[in-house]
Amino acid sequence: MLDLMLRKKIVITIIKIAIAVVFELVGLVNVFEGIQGIAWGKSHGTSYGGFIVSLIFGLICLLIATLNLVKYFTKSKCPKCGARFSYVFLDSEVTEKDSVSVKMKENEYDSSGNVKGYREHYIPGVKTTTKNRYVCTKCQNKAFNYTVSSKANL
Repeated sequence: MLDLMLRKKIVITIIKIAIAVVFELVGLVNVFEGIQGIAWGKSHGTSYGGFIVSLIFGLICLLIATLNLVKYFTKSKCPKCGARFSYVFLDSEVTEKDSVSVKMKENEYDSSGNVKGYREHYIPGVKTTTKNRYVCTKCQNKAFNYTVSSKANL
């Protein structure tokens, strides 16, 4: 049972990494096209606004993909055996739920519909503590961490 769940998690992780790599490639291609188009546009006297958009889109793709890869690779080292890129998310369970007051900001508008400020008020909500379990693919070491989130009851 654990082995099958672990295999599914590994496949999902590999798919996420593959998507991030595709974003990296799309970003690199767009950056290259943008730089090439700007250089070509200067030498041929054409407008290069589309190339600038391509360049910006490429940089945004690179940023998103790089952040996702860094997030994955920094959390994937096993503390027991030290193997890198072997920690996989297994499951999570809610361990605690508490009633709390959540601070909300509400925009105030003038008669023409423009935002003129905001109001802060507290509304009832739920604070949830979740236990996340991870397993190492090399040594089968299991570890966990806790995450806390607050959500307003709207």
